[in-house]
Order: sequence, then C-alpha cells, then structure tokens
Amino acid sequence: MRLDGVSLSTATIPIVNDVRGEIRFGDLWTLTTPPGQRVTVGELNPGISVTNGRVAFQLLSEQRVSIESAEFDFASGTLAMRPTTISLGADETRFELTLRDVDAAALLRTLSVPDMTATGRLEGSFPLLLTRRSAFVEGGVIRAQGEGGLLSYTGQAGDSATGVSRIAFDALRSFQYDNLSLTLDGDLNGDVVSSIEFSGHNSGRPVDLGPIAPIPGVGRITVRGVPFDFIVRVTAPFRRLAQTAATITDPSVLINQSREQEAQEPVDPDTPPPR
Repeated sequence: MRLDGVSLSTATIPIVNDVRGEIRFGDLWTLTTPPGQRVTVGELNPGISVTNGRVAFQLLSEQRVSIESAEFDFASGTLAMRPTTISLGADETRFELTLRDVDAAALLRTLSVPDMTATGRLEGSFPLLLTRRSAFVEGGVIRAQGEGGLLSYTGQAGDSATGVSRIAFDALRSFQYDNLSLTLDGDLNGDVVSSIEFSGHNSGRPVDLGPIAPIPGVGRITVRGVPFDFIVRVTAPFRRLAQTAATITDPSVLINQSREQEAQEPVDPDTPPPR
C-alpha cells in the first residue's frame, strides 16, 4: 500500500500530517507486516509540533505497532523515540523521548518562553504518557552539552527586587553558564513542576555588590565574573497544547465539554425545554 500525503489522527495524537511511503503486508487478513517498514511524516503534534519524521516500524496482530526507530526535527536538533510497542486506539500511550543536539535558542522560541534568550546545545530524555485528555511528563531531564553557553533574562520580574535578589537578576542579564539541568514532572494540561539548576558567572554587564558587601568610603562596587549557583523550583500551569490541538481534528472534545457544563448548570422549572 502506498501512502502519498495522508493525514490522520489518533485518540492520543490528534495531528499526524503528510505521511508518505510504502507498506508491504505479510497477511492482509490480520493486517500484519514484516519488520523494517519505513515512512516519512511531515508533522506530528501531540501537543508540541515536530517535523520531518523518519519512522521504521512493524504492524503486529491485535492492532499493535512495533516502533523500531523514529526521529523528528525539533528546535534545530533531533527528537527521537526509543523502540517500543504501541496499541492503536488505546486510551493511553506511553513511550520515552530523547533530545539530541537541540539548540537552546530554538527551543525557547518553540516553547514561546518570553523575555529570555540563550545559546548552547541541549540533550536529554523524558518519559511521556499521552491520554485522550492530556499528556504527562514523568521524570524528564534536559541538560547542557559541552561547555555551556550564554543565558540572558530581560524581563521585568526583577525590577522591584532589592538586596541579594536584585544582584541575582542583574547577573541573569548576561550570564555565562557552565552547567545546566532541567527536570520536568507533571500534567502538561495542568501543573508542571520544573527544577532548574545552573552555575556559572555573570559576563558583560557588571553587578552591584554594594547591597551585600558595602565598604564605607568606597561607594558603589560593580564587578564582572562573579560565580553563581542557581537552583530554581517552579510549579506552574503548562499551556493546554494537547487539548487545543485535539479540538482541531476532533470537535467531540468541545461538544462533550459543552454537555458537561449544561449538566452542571441548575435548571429553571419555568424554562421550556430546548428544541
């Protein structure tokens, strides 16, 4: 069977676009194939879009797919899926993703992170659980490759900070990091707990050490190259990407939400029933 630009959706992956390739069946009655089938995928979006996929697989009995290898372009690097077996039509799908040679700047743009720029390359892995309603990250870890890079935060969060906090925000205006790691846990459709650890020194813009190291008669003290160790823990709602993407191809999501809201609203006995 030849696929030429086919688009489709599944219960847990709502957007699969531009699938191309040939599938050779070993048994049409069971719709099974020999191993080593290969297709390309223009775009796959379980919540965050990846493109230019190269997938090798085997169709097994009982509507199962053995993923032998799967790689996609993502943030100027590669996002790959570890070999696994997926049951088509299941209420949930579990697999592990790996990141290789991802550009930090491109990743921030892809995730629409405001007021922050970065250089350097990243790698990591994170288990992902997809359900009909959301996606869950379980113990994901992303870390910096090589010698690190430059991190710059230019937002207004630190404008009113004083003392040590102000020094930290000043350092982040231009910060040379040597080590960086990011862990993710939680529901991408709800609260995600992120722990960020990075160390290095401020570069470019000097920081004012006066608030913590005043020297009488000397005045303002500004220095470059001050070493810092940052450990930040954030618990915040992640964007509802998976649910938004699902409504594009599956309007039943919106219909079911509307029915649930109507069922919860009190009914006026004097109001005639809808036609």
